Amino acid sequence: MLLRENIPATYIFGNIKVEIIMVTLYATLIAVLYNNFHITRISIPIAVPTILGTVYINIIGL
Repeated sequence: MLLRENIPATYIFGNIKVEIIMVTLYATLIAVLYNNFHITRISIPIAVPTILGTVYINIIGL
């Protein structure tokens, strides 16, 4: 997508702010469970990074 001006970073992060917060909280929870309780059978659902990636790609217009 060709533009005369760059898309501001605040616009991109403003649109996906909730998703970034949710993924960060999820990753933090997984790290705490792994480090404190030694849970080794933790799997991340494929939907979490897929949704975030889809939103980001749609925003930048690829």
